[in-house]
Amino acid sequence: MKTPKNLFFSFILFVCLLSTTRLSESCAWINDPFTHYYFFDKALFLPADYKPFHFTFSRLADYEWDTEQARYADNLLEWHNYFKQQADTQSIKQVIFKTTLKQVQDLKKYVLNLSQNIDDLLKNNALVNYLRQSRDLTFLDYLYFAKKVEPLVVVENEWQENTRTAEDFKKMENLAQEAEKNYFATKNNNFIRLRYAYQAIRLMHYAQKYRETINLYDKLVVPLNEKSIIKYWAMAHKAGALRSLGKTAEAAYLFSLVFDLCPSRRVQAYYSFRITSESDWNKVMTMCQNNHQKSTLYFLRALHPLNHALAEMENIFQLDANSTHLEILLMREINKLEYHLNKAPLKDNYIFTGKPISETEANAVQTARKLETFVQKVVQTGKLKTPYLWQLAQVYLPYLQGNMQKAKQLAQDLQNNLTNSQAQTTLRILEKAIQLTELKTLDEATEDQLYQEIKQLQNPYILQLLKHVFEKHYTNQKQIAKAYLAVDGNLYDLRQNHHLNLPLIEALLQLAEKSNKTQFEKEVLLANIDSDVNRAKNTILELKATYLFNQNQLQEALTLFKQIPNEILPTLDSNPFEALIKDCYSCDDEQKTAFNKRNVIEQILNLQNQLKNANNKASIYYQLGNVYYNMTYFGKNWQLLAYYRSHSELPKQSEIMAENRLHKSCNTAMVFYQQAIEAAEKEKNKELAAKACFMAAKCEQNNYFSSPNCKQNLYERVADYANFGKYFNLMKRNYTKTQFHNEALRECYYYQQFVRK
Repeated sequence: MKTPKNLFFSFILFVCLLSTTRLSESCAWINDPFTHYYFFDKALFLPADYKPFHFTFSRLADYEWDTEQARYADNLLEWHNYFKQQADTQSIKQVIFKTTLKQVQDLKKYVLNLSQNIDDLLKNNALVNYLRQSRDLTFLDYLYFAKKVEPLVVVENEWQENTRTAEDFKKMENLAQEAEKNYFATKNNNFIRLRYAYQAIRLMHYAQKYRETINLYDKLVVPLNEKSIIKYWAMAHKAGALRSLGKTAEAAYLFSLVFDLCPSRRVQAYYSFRITSESDWNKVMTMCQNNHQKSTLYFLRALHPLNHALAEMENIFQLDANSTHLEILLMREINKLEYHLNKAPLKDNYIFTGKPISETEANAVQTARKLETFVQKVVQTGKLKTPYLWQLAQVYLPYLQGNMQKAKQLAQDLQNNLTNSQAQTTLRILEKAIQLTELKTLDEATEDQLYQEIKQLQNPYILQLLKHVFEKHYTNQKQIAKAYLAVDGNLYDLRQNHHLNLPLIEALLQLAEKSNKTQFEKEVLLANIDSDVNRAKNTILELKATYLFNQNQLQEALTLFKQIPNEILPTLDSNPFEALIKDCYSCDDEQKTAFNKRNVIEQILNLQNQLKNANNKASIYYQLGNVYYNMTYFGKNWQLLAYYRSHSELPKQSEIMAENRLHKSCNTAMVFYQQAIEAAEKEKNKELAAKACFMAAKCEQNNYFSSPNCKQNLYERVADYANFGKYFNLMKRNYTKTQFHNEALRECYYYQQFVRK
C-alpha cells in the first residue's frame, strides 16, 4: 500500500525530534492517573517486553527497560544455558558482571588448583564450583578479555561527557584486533566466538572505524549463523556504523530487525531508527524479506503519538493480520482516545457532555469512529491473534463516542463469549462505566449496590468515575457533605477552608451522626475525615466549635468544645494571656501548657465576668487584649482559631471586613488594650499602661500592613507613620520613664525607627 504524503512528513517531524533529543533527556512525567479514566489495562493485554511502548505523549512509558535486570536478563539466560543450568543466574551475574580483572585472574588460578587466593564471595558461588569441575578455560579467557575491554566501552553515567582520547581509540583498535585473533583461535565453541566477534565490532564502532565495523560483522557474525541475542547486539553496532557513513536506509533496516527480535536492545533500536526521506523509506521496504519485517517498519512509524496510527494499522493488517504490533497499536489508539475523550472531572469529559471543547477533541471523536469501523472489519475476518481484545474494543469505542445504547448491546452480546478471566473483568468494568454514565437518579440503595459491585472489580479508575458521578448527583440533590467527600475532599482541605463554609461543616456533622450509614458513606466518605467514625464526628464537631470561636460566639463554641474528648483538643505551646514584645509564631523555647481551646474560652468568659466587680480592671483588660491578639494571624497562639498560617501572605483588609473573623483582625484586641490603658491610668499603673499602649500600637501597625494602603510585601515592610502611629506617639509622649519603655525600645525595630524619625 502506498504511504500517504501527510504520514511521511509527520514521520520526518518524528525522526527530527529524535535526532535532537538524547534518551536520557526525554524524562517528562506520565499523566496523573486520575485526570483521565483508563479502563483498558495495558498490562493485561500487551506483551511485557513491549511495556516501554505503551501509550504516552511525551516519552516512553516507564523506566523499567533501563534497569540492569532488563538490559542483562536475556544475556544471563543464555549464559545459564551455556553452563548447562548448573549455576543460578545470580551466581553467573556475580562472576561475569561484578568481578574485577584481578579477581578473574585469581579465579582462573583457583579453577586450575594453582592457588586458593580467591574472594570469599566467590568460594561459595555455584558457577565457580561448576567451573572447577568443568575446567572451562575458554570461558575464563573470554571473561578476562572482556574485563580488559570494559573500561573503554562502558559509560558509568549516561550524563557523563564522552572524554575518550586518541590514545583510547588506539587501544580500542588493538583490542579489536586481539578479539578477532581470539575468535579464530577458539575452536568448536561458537557461543564464545560470537562474543569475541561482538567485542571486536563494538570496539571498532566506538573507535569510529565504521567501515571496519561493518566488515567485521560480515566476516565474523554472519558465517556463524548463531541464534543469540548477541548477534543483534552486534547488528546494532553495524547499523550505527552504516548510519555514520550516510547509509541511512541500510541502517534503518537493521535497526528494525534489532527492534523486532531483541527485547534487550528494543528501546535503543527505537531511538536509533531514523528515516528522513521518502526514497529511503521505499528503499528500506524493498530490503524486507517478508511481510512481518514490513509490518515492523509500519509499526515503528506509527509509534509516535502524533502520527496517524490507524493508517499504519491498515497497512499492517494487510501484511500480517496476526501481528502483535497490530494489537499494541490498537491498545495505544484506545488509550490515546481515553486521554482526549475520557477526562476527569466530568465537566471536561466528552462522554458526559457530548460536546467537544476543542478541535483536538472533535478530531478524536472522528478517529474513534474510524477506528470502530476498522475494528469491526478485523473482527469480521476472524483473523485475530487475541480475539477478546478486539471484541472488547468493539464495546468500548462506541462508549468513547457517547453511544451508550450501542455499547450496552454489544456488551450484552459479549457476556457469554469471553473465557479469559481478565477480559471478563474488563467487560464488567465497561458495563459499570456504561451504567454510571446513564445513571439518572441516585438513592441510597443504588449507591450501596453500585459501590459494592464496583469495589469488587478492584480497579481505581472505575472507582474514581463512580465518585465523580456520585458527586454530580449529590450536588444536584443538595447533599453538600457527600458531594464534598465523594471527590476525595478531606480533613486537610476542610481545615484550610472551614471558615468559608459553615453549612458544609454542619452537613458533615449530620452525616457523621447518621445511625444507618451506607457502606459507601462509611468506607469512602467519612474515611476521608478519619477511619474511626466517632473520631470523625468529634473532629467535625471541633471544626464547628472553632468556627464559632472565630466568630466570637464564645458560649455556643464552649458548649460544643465540652462535648469533645481532650485528645481532639491539642494543648498550646505558650500562655495565650501573656504578651511578647517581639511576635513569635514558632518559638524556640516553646513548652506545652495546660491551655486548649476549651479552657481558653472558659478563662475569657471568667475574665469578662470578673470585670463586673473587679478593682484591678486594667490587668483584666490587658489579659483579654493579649488573648485576642495572640489568637490572630500575628500572634503566637494563632492555632486557636486556624489550622494553617501562610508565612508569605498577610491577611487582606477586604477579608477582615468581609469575614469578620477574630483570626484576621486585631480590632478586638485593640479595643481591650485601649480599655486597659484607660483603666491603668486610673489605677496609676504606668508600667501596665505602657505595656497596653505598646500592644495597641502593634495592633494598629498590623491593621495597616493588612490594608490596601500598604504596598510592600511581607519581606519589605517599612513603617509608614503617616498612616499609623497613634499609640507609638502616646508611648513616646507618656511612658518614656517606664522600665517597659526601655525594653520595647531595645527589642522592637519598628519602635526604634519611630523614635528616631
